Amino acid sequence: MKRFVRNRADARLLPSRRDFALFRLVAWMRLSRAKPARTSSMFFTDRHQTAIEMWTIGLWLLATTTLYVTDAVSHRLPFVAALLTGFVIALLALQFTPVLSGLVVAPVWRSVVSRTTPPMRVNGFVVMFLFFALTGWAALRPSWVRYVAWWTITVAALNLIAAALLYLFRDSIARLEGSVVGGAVSER
Repeated sequence: MKRFVRNRADARLLPSRRDFALFRLVAWMRLSRAKPARTSSMFFTDRHQTAIEMWTIGLWLLATTTLYVTDAVSHRLPFVAALLTGFVIALLALQFTPVLSGLVVAPVWRSVVSRTTPPMRVNGFVVMFLFFALTGWAALRPSWVRYVAWWTITVAALNLIAAALLYLFRDSIARLEGSVVGGAVSER
């Protein structure tokens, strides 16, 4: 069920429109300081509707995976060639992992764990699991890429802390969102 919020400019700041905890925490802080304003626009409360968040995470995954693959092939190729090779392999890996996950992992997941889990959620879990497995491998390497991996681990830890804070303040966030959504909502 999707919610549409009409005629509220501050609805673009709703934490429920974000997917990752760091972005939800920033949205909550911005919303708590925002002034109610009327506009002639409509916003969805779907978590995947924020372009800045999706592009930031997507480019971060692509850049980091590119650097991991570059490090793995850099001892066989000159650095620029390794970087280009890493970019192409990272692009292919990030494109085909959800497809393979949807064909192989999602049906098994739905038959063993839960029939109601959407395939997109399973695909996201598989992509992030493989990404963090690769990050763990890169963090233990005795090369420059370990600094990238540890930065990634730090951001993931900050996201976990943000998720804990959001959990602690979930009632306050729900009240704040309710004040924005108010009577200007339609559900489908």
